[in-house]
Amino acid sequence: MPPRSDGAPLLAVSRRVPARESCPARGARASRGRVQRKGSSSGSRADAKSSPARGAAAASGPLTARVTPRPRTPRHIVLAGVLERWLPVGVLVLAVIGAPVLILSPQGLPRLRGLEKELADVEEENASMRREIEELRGKVARLRDDPAAVERIARDDLGLLRQTEVVFQFPVRR
Repeated sequence: MPPRSDGAPLLAVSRRVPARESCPARGARASRGRVQRKGSSSGSRADAKSSPARGAAAASGPLTARVTPRPRTPRHIVLAGVLERWLPVGVLVLAVIGAPVLILSPQGLPRLRGLEKELADVEEENASMRREIEELRGKVARLRDDPAAVERIARDDLGLLRQTEVVFQFPVRR
């Protein structure tokens, strides 16, 4: 390594520094290009001399670090990442809370029961109407094909008689 102007070797640190360490205003450990060690407040020679276990690099002076800040991610990409993580969770929470509310509300399960009862009533009415229609179709078929059925209706409903018949009418006693 090339020596510094005071004779101490220059230590090049090439490590990836997280964003919080690259900005002193955000509570970073790096300050003005110097790397602070744990337990060291200023990184001075006095601290290095008091702790011989730190090695020769600590005795020669403070370390300088080339800190390259991480490129900033655009907001729309960050927002997309947040939505990608939290949107399914939000939908799940909404479903867990919303489903019982919708089911137990007056427009939910009670209305469903009422509509099912109404449907059963309408189906029963349809079945009775179908039976009545079949009876009427049978009656129409008998009137077309059976002359005795036509005669009975003519006598009962219209009061008609054959030419050879005589009708006797009696007064009704009260």
